[in-house]
Amino acid sequence: MLSLIIKGAIIGGAVYNSQVRIPVNHLGLPISIFTGRFKDKDNHVPIHPPYEEGWHLKPFWWKVLVVDQSAQTRRIEKRAYPANNGTVLVSGLVEWRYSKRALFRVTETKQSIEAGLDALIDDLLSKEVAGVDVEDCVTRKGELNTKLRQKLTKESDLIINGERLSESEKKYGIEILTVHISLVELPPDLEEARNEEQREQYERQAQNVERTVLEKDVEVFTKLGADPDLALKMAMQRQGKLPDGMTDERLKVDVPDGLGGLVGALVKKIGGRSKK
Repeated sequence: MLSLIIKGAIIGGAVYNSQVRIPVNHLGLPISIFTGRFKDKDNHVPIHPPYEEGWHLKPFWWKVLVVDQSAQTRRIEKRAYPANNGTVLVSGLVEWRYSKRALFRVTETKQSIEAGLDALIDDLLSKEVAGVDVEDCVTRKGELNTKLRQKLTKESDLIINGERLSESEKKYGIEILTVHISLVELPPDLEEARNEEQREQYERQAQNVERTVLEKDVEVFTKLGADPDLALKMAMQRQGKLPDGMTDERLKVDVPDGLGGLVGALVKKIGGRSKK
């Protein structure tokens, strides 16, 4: 009787251990208590493809490691990289999840995935930014995004069950879902210096334009017969640059008839403004 009970318990335990339930959005990695994960360790051939969500039958001497396959995010939080003439800050994110076809790597790399991703990200970005002017780096967001994706998703030399794995699958057992470089910017001190330089450049350009227009107006008025002093004042008035203190008493109105109407209008305008 006791032996029957023992046999029944063994059979019941075997039946119980011959089934496994994988939760939604999870994968199950089968591991034999005798041979481990692989039936061919030299070629990394798993004993069985990972189990997907639902109930499954398995040999009772296999255990199953259940792995969450939800998307994970590794953020790139304004990392600084040295450029040719300064430093740039890069922000973005990489989304990943455990790969079904490379799930056998999880037991080895689970604790090092984020550090490994950081190393790959930093390797690519540091090489791409080095030797490039900071201004050029700021305009290369799309290019950096493409190159980082290519680096993380390029094919490896490892083929499992007839499928070639990507580098991220081979190294860390993960597949890359999203690569997004959201921002490439200058540090605050360089950004302020760049804005100041742009303001100064704009002011110089504006002054050059004003000077050119003023010189042309003086030339036109001079050709019409105005003396240089009056021509300059009229040109300044035309641009709204004539000081308020220059009233009609200071304008010379002894000019040829061709300029009489124009000067009179200017004098009247200036005189009215000076009375306000």
